[in-house]
Amino acid sequence: MNRSCIGGTTTISAVLVMLAAAASCGAASSFTVAAKGLTISGGTKPGDSQKLSLKIETKGSGVRDVMWVIYADNLALVKSDTKTGVTAGTALEVFASWTALAGQHTFHAEVDPNSLLEVTAIERSDNRTPVTAKAFADWSGWAQSAMEGSSSAVNLWKGAAVLVDVRIDGAMAWGGRVAGTFPESLVSESMMRAGTPADVSRGFALALREGWEQWQASVRVPGLAWYPAFAAFPGASAPPTPNLPTPLASLTQSAGDLSAGMIAARIKSRIGAAKDWPEGSQRIDTFSAWFASKFTTMLVAGTVTNVIGSGVVPSYAPPQVVLGPVKGVGVMRPGGFQFSW
Repeated sequence: MNRSCIGGTTTISAVLVMLAAAASCGAASSFTVAAKGLTISGGTKPGDSQKLSLKIETKGSGVRDVMWVIYADNLALVKSDTKTGVTAGTALEVFASWTALAGQHTFHAEVDPNSLLEVTAIERSDNRTPVTAKAFADWSGWAQSAMEGSSSAVNLWKGAAVLVDVRIDGAMAWGGRVAGTFPESLVSESMMRAGTPADVSRGFALALREGWEQWQASVRVPGLAWYPAFAAFPGASAPPTPNLPTPLASLTQSAGDLSAGMIAARIKSRIGAAKDWPEGSQRIDTFSAWFASKFTTMLVAGTVTNVIGSGVVPSYAPPQVVLGPVKGVGVMRPGGFQFSW
């Protein structure tokens, strides 16, 4: 038995020596741990395996068991374990694995989480690592799914959208508006099937719909000779007559909202932090350039057909007046916007 620690006399001086020795022994037997760093390594895509490495440093004296835990996303347990028989004054590294989920996630670790070691508050402040944030995304696949979904959406729009309220004045056609709905759900559903988070998919799709609707609302017929036979029609009223097919680009319209820069800016604004996930901004820019290019080709190569015009001839008064200009309206039949996407 160590007599320097327990003593064997009852004199005052001996008691003082004994207390000092006991204090010295208590200090020598202290055992502290510190979490020195948590690193996350692995792929960047959802589903990739991640390796979480925690470095632990011990100080003091003695041999103790050291419990440690690693958390993800606000105390969701990744792994809890105990390293047995750890000698003070050594460093060790422990590991856990985690399968990446889409989006940004946070991680931190703690040693001695149940406060089994008798240490000071200052010493305990070293037991927890700072929070580490890391994002996981498959923007390559997500952008591809957005291309597929948006192609389906545009083609569905093409089959249902119509030009209505076109004013006919003789051979000329004026005004009008496009009635149609961009089915953004086809975009978001396609993206979600590819594993895109729901909020990102919806934001992406809504950004496209907003740009498309801005363009659609700007489309007008600027005064085109669509109905030559209506310039001087021999009758009281003109029968339904299709317009002369003309390039879609010949209509008055504002295409700026579907430029590559505007599409990308709108998407990034809608989806927020997701644009900064691995490859996010780059893939959004690439998608936006692709969509804008397809849209430009649509305007140049597309045609406006089957705007059925009809009306009356106000000046018709036989036998004195047997010819006159038609006054009426034109309405497109579904499928009148013809283009390839």
